[in-house]
Amino acid sequence: MRPTSAFSSDVAGLQPKSACTTDGSNRLCKRCVSGESQVGRTPGTSATYRCATDGCSSDKEEHFLETEFVDAADRSLFRKWEDAASKKVAPKCAQCMVREDPVAAKLQFRCEHCKESKALTDFSAVICKQHLRGERRPHKRCHECQYPQCCIPGCSTRPAMAILSNHVDEQGQWICLSHRYPPCCICRSTPRPLSAMRTRWQFRDWTCEGCQASSKRPGADMRTCATTRTRRGCGQQKPLADFRVDDHGHRSKTCSHCEFPACVRCRRRRQLDEGPVPRSAITDTGEWICGQTKCNKKPRKCEGACGKVKEAAAFGRRDEATCLARQRPQCETCRYQHSGRAVQKNAAGWIHGRWYCKKCEAPARKQRRLAASSTTTLRRG
Repeated sequence: MRPTSAFSSDVAGLQPKSACTTDGSNRLCKRCVSGESQVGRTPGTSATYRCATDGCSSDKEEHFLETEFVDAADRSLFRKWEDAASKKVAPKCAQCMVREDPVAAKLQFRCEHCKESKALTDFSAVICKQHLRGERRPHKRCHECQYPQCCIPGCSTRPAMAILSNHVDEQGQWICLSHRYPPCCICRSTPRPLSAMRTRWQFRDWTCEGCQASSKRPGADMRTCATTRTRRGCGQQKPLADFRVDDHGHRSKTCSHCEFPACVRCRRRRQLDEGPVPRSAITDTGEWICGQTKCNKKPRKCEGACGKVKEAAAFGRRDEATCLARQRPQCETCRYQHSGRAVQKNAAGWIHGRWYCKKCEAPARKQRRLAASSTTTLRRG
């Protein structure tokens, strides 16, 4: 369905949104009339070509000038250019043409990445082709900056395509895929598929399906629970079965007991559908508090007769300053539990931090006076 504005004015009887029919009827949109929808974008070719210069690695179509192809309609002949019976001449890449030109070989350009002045031959064949075609583009990067070598010692891998700024790390170094996404951590031979290559899984262990289904392997059935950037581990040696494996085959470096701990207040263990507990939610003492209201509140001091610091669950409401044990206390004599309105801290029933009901308050005060008078008499005597 296309809007009415997508059709020409000579097409009558259109609704606000009409269908473009290509079955021979006269209701065609502007793109179908001009042929753009049938042509579309020109697909890129995957054909490879060989440069006439020995030792040259240029093999793609964008590395050659169009004039270098003797027969543009039959480019497949250049794949067999060494055939002596063929009179076709092998093409030369733009970089080799610049080397043979004494004027162009002396040109110097400044690389915008490494900030060094280098010869035109030190740039890629695509940049040399742009210069030979008369294109003067100000932004140029040398071949070493476009196709850097892997920064891992002993690895000489270079990217197949020119890298961008988001392909390097903070230090500006490039790491190949085999080191950024290592193979299976058990067999060390199965390469990682593209489905298991994500930014959040870089430099993490991955287990192939064969090793997951196989029995215990010697030397690989124990692992140390490690602390990572997002998880906090206990540092103990545990069986491999205690470490969780996600849907993409990655085995966690932290054990399941540390990833799904129990709340220190309500003793509720975190569920699998809630996800692992992040490292920022774990206290310095290694404790975790769940997100429930009664557990998530901070402890505070009771302003009542006890004056102790208690958990948030010991208070009735958020604005209450007295704990429930002092609002409805129990009589010290008859063990009567107060169930009415909250007892204030200055109520008459409080005697030296202890509460007495109305029936037991008078005897308690009398007994308290007798004890005080006897103590005074002993001191005088």
